[in-house]
Amino acid sequence: MSATGGRQMGKYVYACTRPEGVLCSQHPDCQRCKVAGCGYSFCFEFNERWERQGGICGWEHCIENMPCPGEKATCPMFGHECPGGAAAVSECEAAQAW
Repeated sequence: MSATGGRQMGKYVYACTRPEGVLCSQHPDCQRCKVAGCGYSFCFEFNERWERQGGICGWEHCIENMPCPGEKATCPMFGHECPGGAAAVSECEAAQAW
């Protein structure tokens, strides 16, 4: 357990520790949660820093917690429904290249 109560594996935070009413930009754990490659974050906000972090897309940090319906909103790379919806999948260069 971290000092803030989140479960950790290395530097990645998997359980959301942000208090209700606090913006993601104002909570330090949110930036660790959104480290590219995490996959299991419960923060379903778009990661504006994904390119600087060397990620694949702005939803990569939480994609593994999404359902696997196999519909238009499903990311072909990860096999899960994209939190950004079907429009995000159709506009995503990584998903289209897959």
